[in-house]
Amino acid sequence: MIRVVVVSATCLFYFMDRYWYHRLLVGSVNHAIAIEKKYRHDIPELSLSDAIGKESPYKPRGRLIRFVAWLVVRERRYKETGDLHSDAKIELFYKPIILLLLAATAIIALMGGVTLEKSAAWRWWDFTLPV
Repeated sequence: MIRVVVVSATCLFYFMDRYWYHRLLVGSVNHAIAIEKKYRHDIPELSLSDAIGKESPYKPRGRLIRFVAWLVVRERRYKETGDLHSDAKIELFYKPIILLLLAATAIIALMGGVTLEKSAAWRWWDFTLPV
């Protein structure tokens, strides 16, 4: 039961991060790019978005990370170039956690679940704070 709650919470964080917060970041970067293009000749140092864009793509190294990325990342640019951009990085962070928790839940369920032989040795209301 606890794993199902954790998987649900992780999915909620993934959707919130990917479809709310990340969209705000993409919008702010796009607006910054427009400002930088407008003032590029007047203020050449104004190129933070370009610098971030050049450093953002990441090509996974190592067999395990490449396999996990191949398994879970569905982002178009990753499929085309093999580089992880921000959308793909979000997938690579959250989806393995969700899959591992689901697998652990299924394995535990197939093995008969978890049972308690006796009641818990402690109860939260028995604790007192030191004064």
